[in-house]
Amino acid sequence: MRATLLSETIKAVYRSPSKRSICAEGAPGGGKTSIIRQVADDLGVAYIERHMPTMLVEDFGVPYPSADGSSLTYKLPDWFPRKDDPNTPTEGILCFDDRNQAPADLQKVLANIVQARNLHGVALPDGWMVVSTGNRQSVRAGANRVLSHLRNRETVVELETHLEDWTRWAGNNGVRPEVIGFI
Repeated sequence: MRATLLSETIKAVYRSPSKRSICAEGAPGGGKTSIIRQVADDLGVAYIERHMPTMLVEDFGVPYPSADGSSLTYKLPDWFPRKDDPNTPTEGILCFDDRNQAPADLQKVLANIVQARNLHGVALPDGWMVVSTGNRQSVRAGANRVLSHLRNRETVVELETHLEDWTRWAGNNGVRPEVIGFI
C-alpha cells in the first residue's frame, strides 16, 4: 500500500464506528510513524505516541494498594487516554511505534488494549483509535515475531515506498530541489 493510500485508509477506519486497530508494517525509515502523525493532524485529533522498544510492562501501570490496604488497584500512566478523565480529549490516535520490536510481555498488554479497548479495566474513549507501526522481520531491523493473538486483533497493512510519493512529499515540504534531484 502506498503512503497516500495508507493515509486515506487510516482516516476511513478512524471515521468508522469500530475504529478497528491498524498496524502499518514496512521497511525501516519508510515514514510509517510520520504518516500516522500527519493523519491525526489532518483529522484535527489528539495524538499520543509511545515507542515500544523502550518501554517496560510497568510503563502500562503498576499495582497499588487501596487506602485501607484491603485490595489492589492499578496506577495508570498519565499518557493513557482515559474515558473517565474529563481532561482527556474525546478524539485521538494512540500510536504504538515499532511494536514488532516489543518483547512478548508488552505485546500481551498491547493485545488487550487493541481488543478490549481498555488498560487494566480503564476504558479508552470511544473517539480514540489504536494504530501501531512495525518493521518486517525479513529486513533484520530488530523485529520480533508478533504474537498471533495480537496480529489477529488488528488489520495489518504493508507500506510500500515509491520514489514518486517521496518526491511529491519532499517538494511539498521544503526539501531542497538538489536533494530531490539527487534521489
